[in-house]
Amino acid sequence: MAIANTATRVSGRDRLMRAALRLSGRTRSLHAVGIRELAREAGLNPNTFYRHFRDHDELGLAVLDQVQDTLREPLRRLRAEATEEALGADPARIPEGVEERIGLASRVIDLSLRRYFEFACQHPEAFVIGGRELNGPSATLRGAIRQAMGLLADDLAEDMAQIPAMQRTLEPRSLREIARFVIRQTFHVSLDYIEQPALRETICRRLHGQVLMMLVGAATLTHLGWQPRREEEAFWDGGEPPIAADAEAG
Repeated sequence: MAIANTATRVSGRDRLMRAALRLSGRTRSLHAVGIRELAREAGLNPNTFYRHFRDHDELGLAVLDQVQDTLREPLRRLRAEATEEALGADPARIPEGVEERIGLASRVIDLSLRRYFEFACQHPEAFVIGGRELNGPSATLRGAIRQAMGLLADDLAEDMAQIPAMQRTLEPRSLREIARFVIRQTFHVSLDYIEQPALRETICRRLHGQVLMMLVGAATLTHLGWQPRREEEAFWDGGEPPIAADAEAG
């Protein structure tokens, strides 16, 4: 009997999480979804919710943890495949000329972005819930999403550092900052990309240009020997400025 009860609890928790992901993906923030509506979507009694979660925040954190686990490794694999395709038969070769280096960076960016957005369209609920909760009413969930974005940016910076041309051209702190910018921007435009098919090519090209300009600009500053001012060090070494609403709440 104890084993059966444990199985029921696990099943109920999973059903509530799946229901929350479906409902928030279709319409609105998790906090706007009522307990009765959530339970109905999960096929459970409303009282079941409190056997598994204290409140909406705890449910949201569980869903976001699951989403993060769903995204990290697949996105790294997609980037590796895109990079391998862009680098061609001799991935260790470092282009000598400036134009050739920019062309290589452009190919890597283009293929990586296109595969990222294809993945987003295949898993829309994960990206929609993240976008909605980042601007939602819960400071707890906003903080969890920013933390998850930081982990995704760390993954991207590590992947970029494996490209020989990047190793030679950019310092680790520049790679980290570029990775944070890319993750923030791709995350923010994912919802538009998913919901507006007519604008997909425009979104992809615009973001491609922004990332390429940032890479070329960072490489130029490195070549010129530029260093951030002391007051910029914390930001460049991984600090994030607080969002205004969170600062006021604190």
